[in-house]
Amino acid sequence: MLAGSTATGKTGLSLALADHLSRHGPGAEIVSADSRQVYRGMDIGTAKVAAADRARIPHHGLDLVDPDEAFSAADFRAHAHAALEVIAARGRVAILVGGTGLYLRAALAELPDGRYEGTDALETADGLLELHAAVTIAGSKVAIDFAGTSPQHSGN
Repeated sequence: MLAGSTATGKTGLSLALADHLSRHGPGAEIVSADSRQVYRGMDIGTAKVAAADRARIPHHGLDLVDPDEAFSAADFRAHAHAALEVIAARGRVAILVGGTGLYLRAALAELPDGRYEGTDALETADGLLELHAAVTIAGSKVAIDFAGTSPQHSGN
């Protein structure tokens, strides 16, 4: 999982990681956890990944509904779980990427009766620092500055 606020390099890092896994491993597919990228036709304002990158690396969670349709965290959870099952059946690695904390939690935890049953890794700064310490691409440490950031984006 790659999580963080807007414009922190999540998309570029996820594409690089997926490329690396495609060359040196089982391959990868990306599951977007962005509450605005689920909407069709909202490509520019949401910084949706380029069509060429989407053609090269399979993406899930994009362009699911029209802007005038309702789409909830429960809807996202259902889509994400289905995508994760498909990716696993293909023998590939799923890379969950996004900045919408509720969607990330929905994908990773059950939401019985609409309640969140939390995961510590998403709720603590230590979880982000552990993620930072663990991420490597082709042997090079990825530099991500978490100083002053919050594990949850206030806008989500």
